[in-house]
Amino acid sequence: MDYGLHFYTTASNCETGRGRVEGIMGYIGTSPACGSVPLYRVYHPGTADHFYTTSAAERDSALRGGYSNEGIVGYVWSTPTG
Repeated sequence: MDYGLHFYTTASNCETGRGRVEGIMGYIGTSPACGSVPLYRVYHPGTADHFYTTSAAERDSALRGGYSNEGIVGYVWSTPTG
């Protein structure tokens, strides 16, 4: 069953091994750049849910709710550039 779930990763060998590859949804910076913000990833071991956010406050709330911190996965832009 799909349940509408999607898993995002920068790993070329996709760490879950389940589901289907849907292709590239965008690009992410590997280091800070002008105008970019960190993209945080947290994980809940009880539900196997990964959660992504650019908000440190939202990340911290998830950590208080049982998620574990997986760090900054990259840097993204919250507004269009160019």
